[in-house]
Formats: sequence, C-alpha cells, structure tokens
Amino acid sequence: MQTDFLAYLLDLKESGSLSKTAQKYYVSYQSVRAGIKNLERLFAVELIRCDNHGCVLTEAGELVAEYAQKIFREKVFLEEALKPFQKHAVYKPRD
Repeated sequence: MQTDFLAYLLDLKESGSLSKTAQKYYVSYQSVRAGIKNLERLFAVELIRCDNHGCVLTEAGELVAEYAQKIFREKVFLEEALKPFQKHAVYKPRD
C-alpha cells in the first residue's frame, strides 16, 4: 500500500474535491482517482461517493482516514527514532 494514496484520501476528506487534491499533490485528477480506487480494491470497500457537488467519504472511508492519520503520526515518530542511526550525508557540489 502506498502512503500517497492515503494522503490523497485525507486531503479529499478536507477538500471534497478530486481536482483540488490533484492540484495540491501536483498530479492528475486520474492519478488521484486511481489511487483511491487502488485502496478500494485493497480493502474491498467503497471509500468515497462523488456527485456533481463533490466527494464525501463513506463510513468505511472515514475509518480508513482515521487509521491513515495514525499511520502518518507514527511515521513521524519513526523518522525521529531513526535519526541516531542515519549516516550523515555531506553535500558536495559538482565541480
């Protein structure tokens, strides 16, 4: 599962618009829709409902969004915990 797709779902929850989500992530509308469809296939549930007025998350979509927020919070904690183990890269400009 790609976390990008979860990020699209979280943004869609706030914006209510596939187009606005696509603009925010600098991807096409089709990429956002395909990402969410990928999640729907993965979990075998409908996550969003769209009409002429925009998109809303289904009850299952709300649940996935809730867990997605937890995943992103844990990702930040993991990144912090790994800092002591990371090799420090030194930037060397090209000659």
